[in-house]
Amino acid sequence: MRDNTFVRNNILLFILFLIPVVLLFMGCSFMEHNHIGNQSANQTQGNVINNTASQTANRSGSIVANQTYVNNTDSMNDTNVQYSTGELSYTYAPLSNITVCFIDVGYGDSVLIKKGDFDMLVDAGNEASGPHVVSLLDQLGVDDIEIMALSSMTDDRMGGMKSVLQSYNAEQFWDNGVDYLEDNEDYSYILDVLNNRHTKIIHPTRGYHLYEDGISIDVLNPPSNRFNSINNPEADSLTLLIKDRNFTLFLSDLSTTTQNNLISDYPNITARVMKVSQHGGGSVGVEERVGSFLFISKLRPDIAVVSVGPNDRGLPNPTILESYRLHNVDIYRTDTQGTICITSDGYHLNATTSR
Repeated sequence: MRDNTFVRNNILLFILFLIPVVLLFMGCSFMEHNHIGNQSANQTQGNVINNTASQTANRSGSIVANQTYVNNTDSMNDTNVQYSTGELSYTYAPLSNITVCFIDVGYGDSVLIKKGDFDMLVDAGNEASGPHVVSLLDQLGVDDIEIMALSSMTDDRMGGMKSVLQSYNAEQFWDNGVDYLEDNEDYSYILDVLNNRHTKIIHPTRGYHLYEDGISIDVLNPPSNRFNSINNPEADSLTLLIKDRNFTLFLSDLSTTTQNNLISDYPNITARVMKVSQHGGGSVGVEERVGSFLFISKLRPDIAVVSVGPNDRGLPNPTILESYRLHNVDIYRTDTQGTICITSDGYHLNATTSR
């Protein structure tokens, strides 16, 4: 009986000793298999990236990686990766600073959004302002323009684009799609240049969304059913909400009433920086003043920029400016401070002026 007990105990001890050895062996096999699998997957992914890259070249002839590259987590942290969506090519730098420059073009509008190698130009002032816009783009190191946007079919936004297109290539062109300027000389020139270069032309409407280089671009206006009113071109103007991390930019030339209508459609809309519409003009009746106050209360901007020329038109209207001051918004004006550039790391704001 004692012999049986002794044997049974030895068998149990052997089994207890054997179990950890088996588990250790299985663990090593699993780790080796997993390592080989990951290595194989990484090699496969690398082949896809390299094959795609070898087939895609940017404007300067250097190789760029296709959108597949962005799915690689390590690549997303690389600020020197060449990136292409198939339509836009630029150096992918999602963690770099974003800079927004409100260019001094007098009574007109021109705004450059720049993040690393990604450049978006919204409007270019009037024809006389074109060379000044080109000079500033050169100073800021713009090599080409990924997106050129015309917010409204008016001379004080469109005229300068001829000079810009003579100096720069645009990879995409956006406008508000109205159809009453087909015979306009400036617009016809712009379209001829773009068509000869096979530039993609887009007429985005409310709901259009684009995400590039860590920047989210949303079109809030015009509606899909455009007004097409030559007497009220601002009603169809492109309204953009641009976001980068905690930085938001609101660009609009809509009337106070129309801007307030956006609040019901976009109840969570806010903006750190905004352009004051219509050069700080527009109606200043009681209803408009209340509407302006409510709209600013909703957006809660830190900075408001007025693009305006010499004060021979009574602009910006002091009543409009007072609405911003009541909300402790810092007001910048191109007529007194020149070109205004606001740089952000996605969280903090730093404003500089040319004078």
